Amino acid sequence: MPEQISGPGRIVLVTDNNTENNRMHAILARTFSFHACPLSAIDTIDMKKFPFVIVDINLSDRQSLKIISPFVERANKEGVSVLFVLKEHCRRDIVQIYALGGKDFVTQPVTAKKIQPFLAVHIRNTSEKSWDSLAPTQVLALKHSLNSFNQMIANAVNGEPLDTRDLEKSSQFIIKATTNDNLVNWVSTLQNHHDRSFSHSLTVCGYLVAFAHELGIKDNDLQKIALAGLLHDIGKCTIPRAILNKPARLSSAEFELMRKHPENGARILRDTRQQWDRDILDATLHHHENMDGSGYPDNLQGAQISNMTLLLTIADIFSALTEKRSYKKAILPQEAYDIMLGMKGKFDEGLLKAFKPIALMSASGAAA
Repeated sequence: MPEQISGPGRIVLVTDNNTENNRMHAILARTFSFHACPLSAIDTIDMKKFPFVIVDINLSDRQSLKIISPFVERANKEGVSVLFVLKEHCRRDIVQIYALGGKDFVTQPVTAKKIQPFLAVHIRNTSEKSWDSLAPTQVLALKHSLNSFNQMIANAVNGEPLDTRDLEKSSQFIIKATTNDNLVNWVSTLQNHHDRSFSHSLTVCGYLVAFAHELGIKDNDLQKIALAGLLHDIGKCTIPRAILNKPARLSSAEFELMRKHPENGARILRDTRQQWDRDILDATLHHHENMDGSGYPDNLQGAQISNMTLLLTIADIFSALTEKRSYKKAILPQEAYDIMLGMKGKFDEGLLKAFKPIALMSASGAAA
């Protein structure tokens, strides 16, 4: 019996033997988390765990149509998005897609830029189902930030300028959402989102804003901190998804590649032909530095690390510890904070103590 294909938040690419798709494999692997599935094994796809399916088959082949037809019908019933790939804009094939119950298609050559809008629409639609009970300010912040984040990653991958104003607007919405409403609701909602990069960045941003309020930081400085939270892991878009989502310990070579994401992130910001705030650039580059000089990429220590970076590092580590990842279970907030207290020399001790109310707020929410 074939192994059932599953994997939360991943794309599955369905292909037949008539399709030349090596190039598409490379594009998807570089930008998304995906699994290739032959048409003959289509019944092994667990639709509850795959939110998005790309179908690249010969639409003139009767046997392929016989196999794909019930799959599309089932996908439509279960709310799974199906995107067809056409070799060219052929009316006959488009009519065939609609006859199958399909709604969306792209033409060759397939690029991440072409796929991203369809994926973004699906993510927005599925994510909003769990947002109905949230306060309006949080719903607005999540919807806007989801679009902004997806566009930011797409632009970064394609070497295009980031939309600074749109990202700033997202950070403003997040500040309002986490100031006027319960941070715990914000964090717990994001933990259920299948896009781990998005949920981590928005969670870190929420913790940062709450932390900044605790320290009395306001106005432009608060806005910069929120924006740094959104941008800090942008360099991870250069890391293969197979490494980001690996359900086991990384090899030495994989870990070294992962350690490049702060430098890659800072390079992306510099290369977008925009004037980013110096503190945001520094925080993006150095958010894995430690007070004792054991961090990377520059082994900074003590006063060499900026204040914004010190705050971001605490929020980033706390968020990472309390999130469920492909390779580990989530740790309870109180336990995560205790672990951080035991990481002597890694954080500014005064700031870590000041973060305690934020951690305890999370702990009370986890216990509820």
